[in-house]
Amino acid sequence: MMEFLLSKLWMVITGLAVMAAVVAAFGSLDDRTAEDGLKTEMASTSNILEELSGSPVGTTVRIAPDIPADSVLRVGNGSLWLVRGGSDLLMPIRSEVIAMEGNVAVPYIEARPGDSFSATRMEINGTRWTVVQLEKTELSSFTASTNLCASSSVLYR
Repeated sequence: MMEFLLSKLWMVITGLAVMAAVVAAFGSLDDRTAEDGLKTEMASTSNILEELSGSPVGTTVRIAPDIPADSVLRVGNGSLWLVRGGSDLLMPIRSEVIAMEGNVAVPYIEARPGDSFSATRMEINGTRWTVVQLEKTELSSFTASTNLCASSSVLYR
């Protein structure tokens, strides 16, 4: 009788160990899926900036990347850099990008979750550059709502 109870006890312990291994495997699968999603998002942002290098001067694109909480996306000269609690992600940009705050060139701009930035194709001193600037979302949403009100008032006159 004692051997029977011990065998059942060991069977339960072994079953719990196998279940823990299976659950851990699914947890790491979820982490890899999230990591692949971040890499895809950064590659998409990098591709947008690269394609903008072939656009005419004056072309502007608004980019709102999906950044995880507690992370910062740095866009600078030649790279996208996702700074986060774990390992950082770095992706090169194969185009000429200048980060600016106002009219001053800076090494990089930082976009936090919910932020967006604009990329504009400009000609500076005879050289064409893609200028990246952080957008002030409150002003852009106010401008969008003002434009919506103005256009709707024109329609109803």
